[in-house]
Amino acid sequence: MIIGFALDKETNGAYFPSLRSQKNRQDMNRQHLLPIIALLVLGCTALLFGQPGAPIGEKYRLTGEEQYSEPVHFWLIPDGPEDAAQVRRVGAGQIRQLDAAAGVPQPEGLLRPFVSANGRYWGTAALSGDPAGDRQLSIAVYEGAGTLRYRLERVQHYDDPLPLLRLSGRDGALLIARSSTGQVWFYDRRGALLREVELFPNLAYDLERIVALEVSANAKSVAVLAGKRGASPAGSDAPNPSAEPHLFLFSAEGELRWQQPLNEYTPGALAVSPEGNYLAAAGYTIDVDGRITQRSVIYDRAGEIVMELPRRFELAHFSADEQFLLLTGKKSAQLIDLKPGAVRWERQISRNKEQICAVRVAGGARTIALLSAVSEYGPNGFVFNYPHLEILGRNGDLLQELTFPEAEFREPALLLAPDAQTLFIGFQHQHLIYRAQ
Repeated sequence: MIIGFALDKETNGAYFPSLRSQKNRQDMNRQHLLPIIALLVLGCTALLFGQPGAPIGEKYRLTGEEQYSEPVHFWLIPDGPEDAAQVRRVGAGQIRQLDAAAGVPQPEGLLRPFVSANGRYWGTAALSGDPAGDRQLSIAVYEGAGTLRYRLERVQHYDDPLPLLRLSGRDGALLIARSSTGQVWFYDRRGALLREVELFPNLAYDLERIVALEVSANAKSVAVLAGKRGASPAGSDAPNPSAEPHLFLFSAEGELRWQQPLNEYTPGALAVSPEGNYLAAAGYTIDVDGRITQRSVIYDRAGEIVMELPRRFELAHFSADEQFLLLTGKKSAQLIDLKPGAVRWERQISRNKEQICAVRVAGGARTIALLSAVSEYGPNGFVFNYPHLEILGRNGDLLQELTFPEAEFREPALLLAPDAQTLFIGFQHQHLIYRAQ
């Protein structure tokens, strides 16, 4: 679409009804130009915001895309691959890499897949058996395009929350955390059990206990954030209203390095830096009057507090050089400069109903990607609509915006390569690849 205009020349007074002074002619020209300029601005605005993926700025340009007739159920997005080819999709009965003609058959009863930080190893977890009773949980770990490394079988009790599953990017070793009992299992690269850890001694079975589990990208550090029990409001009559959350740091083999209490009632999100030099943990407390106290704490590898923030984060992403940490809530983002322990900038998402659902940091935080969308409940559950991607600089300046008014997804799929040269976004029926200009 091209918007243009032309003004007829003033010839023998044909454009104007009579001859006028030079000043009057200039005034009249301005009066004619104003509505035309207004139309031009409106047209350009429509071009920028009315097209899917239309960019504001030119940092990234669309270089590849693919449409899918059947929906993509899951995207497997590692934290820091060098190329989008390491991304995998689950759909049409297959789990495959983007550049692969075929993949691994999707197991029946698939719960969700999981992937190591470097994308080299990935796995599936599937349930089988009678839904009214105890069921069999089958875990399979693969390497690359689909080479099976090992399988594990576990009993999944009918009332038990599903376990957390994480993979080492070094050798495909598996970690499993069970929240109801506060246990963590460490396996080796062949699927043999190395160590079983009870986070707190003599814990009672508790379906409301919260446990978070993360492994560093170098696979040398394992972080666990867990409460002793489910929490109750502060000031209530509960005998132990606080969950007494603690942050634990283990070696890859399950040896405890340290643990620290988190001074809020309920544990929240957890993140560990690529080399394990920093950890971030969030928590909050709700009192009987509904007031909420929030906290985010950043620790160094020795367990010493680097800084505290009076809000809890929900998503976090460290820069590869471990100099910066991006923390986000549903409507806000903060970039933390880790060495001085200071907030570099803060940004609010003011667009109505949107919430931040995926973040990435690359190039020493010179490029930051924030994906937000509107979560809505539909016939098949919650879905994200109207995705909106902001590209920010290290100082929080807006470099580019991408809007996708027709796209939707169930889980966010965002990848930004460590050198910030490749940007990948996956939706239910398509994926898009951008390259830096």
